[in-house]
Amino acid sequence: MRVLFYVFFPAGGIGRYTNYLVRAMQEVESFGTEIVCLPEFQWANTKCYPTWPRLWSISHRWSWFRKARFLIAQFVNPRRLFKRVNEIHPEIVHLCNINHLSYPTWERLMVRSNVIVGVSVHDVRRAKAIVNKRWESWQLRRVYRRADALFVHSEAQRDDLLSYAECSHERVHVVPMGSFTSPTASNPKAHLRAQHGISDRSRVALFFGNLRDDKNLDGLIEAVGMLADDRIHLLIAGQDGGRAHRNYSSYQEQINRLELSARVTIISGFISDEDLADYFCLSDFCALPYRTTFTSQSAVLTTAVFYGLPVLVTPCPTLQETTQRFDIGEICAGDDAKSIRAGIENLIERIEQGDIFDFAGYKQYYSWKENARVTTEVYRALLKERVKTPQ
Repeated sequence: MRVLFYVFFPAGGIGRYTNYLVRAMQEVESFGTEIVCLPEFQWANTKCYPTWPRLWSISHRWSWFRKARFLIAQFVNPRRLFKRVNEIHPEIVHLCNINHLSYPTWERLMVRSNVIVGVSVHDVRRAKAIVNKRWESWQLRRVYRRADALFVHSEAQRDDLLSYAECSHERVHVVPMGSFTSPTASNPKAHLRAQHGISDRSRVALFFGNLRDDKNLDGLIEAVGMLADDRIHLLIAGQDGGRAHRNYSSYQEQINRLELSARVTIISGFISDEDLADYFCLSDFCALPYRTTFTSQSAVLTTAVFYGLPVLVTPCPTLQETTQRFDIGEICAGDDAKSIRAGIENLIERIEQGDIFDFAGYKQYYSWKENARVTTEVYRALLKERVKTPQ
C-alpha cells in the first residue's frame, strides 16, 4: 500500500499532526508513504519518511507577496499534487489540507487519477473566508462528499460533519489525536517566572497558539479583569492569526483599557519548541476559552496534557467531549466572560486542593498508534472493496 500525504502549510498544528501520523503508521506496518509539501516544510528533512518538497512556496518576507503567493498556491499546489500522483501511482491520497477555494480546477484531475482519497477533517467548517464564504462552503461540502474516507477527532465532529456535508455515515471515521512530545524546560519553574517578571505567588494561565477570533482571547481577557484576585497572571504566547483575524495590538488596547498590564504578559511571534516548553512549564493551567462554534480538536490541549497541565475549556463540542471523557481540567458553563471567570475560579480551587487529573487515561486513549491502526484498517478495507468492484 502506497499513501501520498498532502500538506499545504510549512508548519503549525496540521503539519505536526501529519508528521506524527505518518511515523505511527510506519510503526504499525511498513508500507510506502511520502509527504507532498512546501520547500520550507518544517519536517522536510526528516529521515523517518520521504518528502516531495516541490509545492509552490507561500512564504515571503513582504506581506503582500505572501498574500499573493498564498492565493496562487490555492490553484497551483493541488495540480502539483496530482502531477506527483501520476508519476508514482499511489493507491491512496490523504489530504491533510483542503484547497476548497479552487476545487473545480483540480476536481477532474482527482477523478482521472482514480486513487482512493482520504481527508483529515481538523475543522469541519471554515470560520473565515479566503475570498467568498458562500462559494467556499459549497466547494468544501463537495470535497467532503467526493472523498472515500473522512477522519475526524471526536463524535461531536462526526455529527457536525454529517449534518454540514450530508455525506454518508460509513465514510466518516473517528480517530484520536495523540499527544505531541516536546523538550523539557530550560530552567526550573521559579527561574522561568523570574525571567518574565511573574511572581511565584501568581497562578499563571497560559493562552497559547495562533490568534484566531474563534479562540475567544478577548473573552478570556475580560474574565481575568473580573477576577479581584491579582494573583492571577495571564501569559499569552503565539503568532497573529493573519489578516482575517484581530491582531495583538487590538488585544493590547483591551488590556490597557481594563488596566491589566501588570497582570498580563504578551509574547508575540514564532515560538520555538524550546520556548514552548518553558511557557507550559512555568504555567499552572492552560486556557482554551474557545467559542462554542469552534469545531476542531486542539494541538494546544494535547501539548498541555503532555506537560501535565490542567486545561480550562468552554462547551465547544470536541474539547467538551474530551474533557468529559477524561478529567483533565474544568469545563466552563459557556463561552462568555462570566462563565470563563467562574471556570477559572473552580479550576484554581481544584489545583490548590491537590486534585489529581486523569492525564494517564487520556494518553492511553488518545494515542497515535490507535490513530494509525484505524486509518490503516480503513484504507485496507477500501482497497479490498476497490479490487472487488474495479473502477
